[in-house]
Amino acid sequence: MANTEGAAGKANLPKLDEKNFLHWSMQIKAHLRH
Repeated sequence: MANTEGAAGKANLPKLDEKNFLHWSMQIKAHLRH
């Protein structure tokens, strides 16, 4: 189940390179702080 959901989630996201991943991860961390 978890693997299938993870694959679906990744498919919905734009292709992430290193810079985009850092920006994305920062957005997630900032959101979780709230």
